[in-house]
Amino acid sequence: MTEGGATVRGTLFGDGECGVVFAHGKGFDRKSWLPQAKRLAEDGHTCLPIDLNLDGDAAPEYVLAAVRYLRRRVGVGSVILVGAGAGANAVVRANARAKSGTVDGTLVVSPEAGVDSAAEMQGWKLFVVSRGDEKSVQTTKRMRDAASNPKRLETVDGSAHGQRVFESSSDSMWSIMNGLLRTVCG
Repeated sequence: MTEGGATVRGTLFGDGECGVVFAHGKGFDRKSWLPQAKRLAEDGHTCLPIDLNLDGDAAPEYVLAAVRYLRRRVGVGSVILVGAGAGANAVVRANARAKSGTVDGTLVVSPEAGVDSAAEMQGWKLFVVSRGDEKSVQTTKRMRDAASNPKRLETVDGSAHGQRVFESSSDSMWSIMNGLLRTVCG
């Protein structure tokens, strides 16, 4: 539940010490993250794809509610945020608003906004964009530049945007995501 009292709908997979919150983009819902969540759960992680309210400024609060749930109710030791498109905007802003020490890593795919929040982010920051995604290339680079270390920018082939990057650059995205999980969660 958000601090404002809204119910956050999510689907919990796995039971590992490392928790992953998935935030979808426009035109998607939590079910769109099922392939990634199931695979990471099979690899020993706790995964929570959530439905976001993308109206106004509510989305970051939904992400923060999911972080609190994983930390307090499930008992994970580490939390990584994964967001694509509008979900990337939400995880960046959520990370920047989170209490110190509650977010250990963030995978930001094709962000459209949120550069103003990047400097306040905590933990590992991994920014990913497709070379041909004219909508997000400059935003992603500015976000990486504004963020503190540790941080990295990865550019993948193609022009896919948001969650479609996981379809068009599947091998690259799995390598990138698993690298972040190993770095943050061991």
